Amino acid sequence: MKLGLQARYSIFVIALVVTIVGLMSVAHLFEFRTMVSSVSQATTEAVSSSLYRQTKIKGESLSRLLATSLIEHVYRLEISIIEEHVKALSGQPGVLYVAVLDPQNRVLAERGSSSIAYKNAPMGKQAVARGLAAGHVVSGNDGSVLHLVAPVQLGTKLIGCVKLGLSLERIKGSIKTVTGHIGDITKESGQKFLTIYSVIAAVIAAVIGLLGLGISLMMVRNLSGFIHKLARYARRIGVGRYDETPPPNGAGELGELAKTLEEVSVNLKQVSEVSRLATLGEMAVGMAHELNQPLNTIRLASENAQHAIEDGFSNQEFELSKLRMISEQSAKMGEMIQRMCVVGRSEGPLDIIDPRESIRDACSLLALQFVDDGIIVTLDLDDTPLRILGSRNELAQVLINFMTNARDAIVENQPENMDRNPGTSGRIDVILDSRRDGVVIQVKDNGGGIPDDVIERIFDPFFTTKEVTKGTGLGLSISFGIINAMGGQIKVENFGGGAIFTLVLPKVEADHDVNHDPGI
Repeated sequence: MKLGLQARYSIFVIALVVTIVGLMSVAHLFEFRTMVSSVSQATTEAVSSSLYRQTKIKGESLSRLLATSLIEHVYRLEISIIEEHVKALSGQPGVLYVAVLDPQNRVLAERGSSSIAYKNAPMGKQAVARGLAAGHVVSGNDGSVLHLVAPVQLGTKLIGCVKLGLSLERIKGSIKTVTGHIGDITKESGQKFLTIYSVIAAVIAAVIGLLGLGISLMMVRNLSGFIHKLARYARRIGVGRYDETPPPNGAGELGELAKTLEEVSVNLKQVSEVSRLATLGEMAVGMAHELNQPLNTIRLASENAQHAIEDGFSNQEFELSKLRMISEQSAKMGEMIQRMCVVGRSEGPLDIIDPRESIRDACSLLALQFVDDGIIVTLDLDDTPLRILGSRNELAQVLINFMTNARDAIVENQPENMDRNPGTSGRIDVILDSRRDGVVIQVKDNGGGIPDDVIERIFDPFFTTKEVTKGTGLGLSISFGIINAMGGQIKVENFGGGAIFTLVLPKVEADHDVNHDPGI
């Protein structure tokens, strides 16, 4: 049967529409699969890296804390006390074994399967020996166990070591769960898309292709939009925003993936507390030093008053002067402790704050230490009230870290600076300014600057040029994460015989919403 021109034209149009819709369907399906694959890989890598990094931080903190607490007991060979410490640590979740050895590798106390496990650790004997001699924590993993060896040092003398094994099964389980959910999503979504596009193509061939194409594009946009929200949520977890909630209205496997990421975020937040507690421990040492001076003053004042009363030389004015001295020093101690409480408080959601308060908190906590070291601290603060989106205590922690590093550099290089410039002293300048690009905080020092081969690595986790007892290599890395979570930037450069750390934080306008995301 010979077809007319109109029929042939109609068949040609229908075939052309079906072909175009089919090709576009295949292209969109391929794009969707590529996008899901990229999100799957990025999420798996981010979760794996974050979990392992936090587990390693936890292990190093625990092993170093145990080694520090056992210095006196190992030196005196107080085995029963050592065994109590080992027993207490072995009861922690994820700890497979704990052992304390003397310099001849003789076991002083152990718990768990350490006698076999740490002998099979992937670190070589020479690498362990070099690390212990340098005062470093040596670590390695065999896929299922993270092995760590921390030195027990009395001064610079190695008197033993702590060996610790942490299970990596929890990490592997979390990664396997996330990977499984993503695989199910990819398979299910691919099948659904293939079916939907086939039906749409058939309907378009009979009725109208453009309507079906528009519907299919809308469906792709909705699904890809939720996946982009999940990817954005995963990136927030990667920079330490563990309090964020997953995107709502997730159905099926996508909803399960969002719930799994939320559980991972909770676990990461708990592990990150170990790093925060380690920082608070370092701050507590400085606080103990600062409280010592007013305590001595109170003790001397009370002893003087007591002796005067006992010897019969006391009078009301003398006693009142001593009581006033005790009251003043007590108030001073109360202010120090209050500052410590503000800085040491657990982080919460971001809020609108005045950065001047964080600067004053940091300087108040470090004031006596700088006086003892002969360091002059100057503040140049903008008189205009400034507003940023952040956390007062976390910003203070960052500034404490910068100023402590500056003090260490000044103290280390002070003899050289005195020889080169007699009559000079250590100096730290803290400057707050408001610019067009945001609020700028600078911490300057005259401690000699940072070597060129070091300055590019100072924000890397575990990188430090200090002795093992003076630094963990985590301070600047954690500071970088805090400022990044606030939507800011950190810059460092050498200038004028010292270093300058610069923080640039976005300003907040008067009508700003507190729940605004700073750019993650």
